[in-house]
Amino acid sequence: MNKESYTNYHNYSHREVPPPAINYSGSSPPHRFSIYLDFDNIYGGCLDYLGIRVDKPISKLQFKVFSQVLECFLGKFPFLLSKGECAFIKAFAEYENLPHSKAFKPGIQIFLHNIGIKPISPFVSSGKRKNKNASDIALSLEVVNDLIIKKVPVDSVVICSGDIDFYPLISWIREHINKSIYVTSFSKRTSQVYNKVFDFSDSERLIWLDDLLIECLRCTLRDILADFKNYLFDSKVSWFKEKVEKFLPEEYNSIKDLGQRELNTSIKLDDKCRKFKKKVLEGLRSWLKKNEYASTGLIITNWLPRWNLDLDEEEANECLKELIESGELEREGFRFEGEVEEGKPVGEIRRLEDV
Repeated sequence: MNKESYTNYHNYSHREVPPPAINYSGSSPPHRFSIYLDFDNIYGGCLDYLGIRVDKPISKLQFKVFSQVLECFLGKFPFLLSKGECAFIKAFAEYENLPHSKAFKPGIQIFLHNIGIKPISPFVSSGKRKNKNASDIALSLEVVNDLIIKKVPVDSVVICSGDIDFYPLISWIREHINKSIYVTSFSKRTSQVYNKVFDFSDSERLIWLDDLLIECLRCTLRDILADFKNYLFDSKVSWFKEKVEKFLPEEYNSIKDLGQRELNTSIKLDDKCRKFKKKVLEGLRSWLKKNEYASTGLIITNWLPRWNLDLDEEEANECLKELIESGELEREGFRFEGEVEEGKPVGEIRRLEDV
């Protein structure tokens, strides 16, 4: 996005209600479209494409790639249609429950705000520990509200999701509103029903996002390759190499031999980490028979030195964080109460039956 386009986009095109009409000297006003993101669907599609698992902790290198790709990818959404101007982009999700969302600092909703997207987080409270995600319904109601109540002057509606749950909304627009309709998503995450019911004219068609995401991934990989040596100790350095080999094969030779020693070090660290987790669980079972809780400070400061695992405190905190975030701690009958501050879990661990 060049400087002029960026300025125009942030000063004008993301507004929900456009500025007063402009005199176009007799020419037709530009085609305007609004974009509604089923962000759960798009976010999950990006993770799938990058091969980042949602049930495992994300490394610093993986997050660097993911966040940069996501920013590039979403930043190109105002140009999804080859013609016209983007009036606004709204994204719907229960953001706190998105995989790896806690890695975004200060938060994923602010991340979206900073690239000109309005985040909307609808949910229905259904219990102490779980909320009901109502994003699909909220997105549909927002489209109806914008078109019927607010009467936002747009010519086209873009639904960013391949979920067939949005077909009733598309049918309603077809029947009642004279607007063009576009569905955009990843080819593997789009219901085949759309291929049967769309007429694929200029005013109704599917737009695949695969090539756009790959373009952003290649740009991101090139950026990170410039200081790849800073990530040689990352636990997912082999994952990064695989991505470079697949998407930038001509540049793979420059890094294929780098980091092997560091990768071997990482494997040794994983083995130490497994031993540390085993010791922590054994220690908790014994300690919590007589005590209400064990603090993370007790584990790192008092227990760790006794175990002679050749782990420093920073590595041990990383292992403890992984034990908590992987769900293994709860599966073993314990619950962490606290927060992760600067990469360190700070809080208390109790038996689940005592919570």
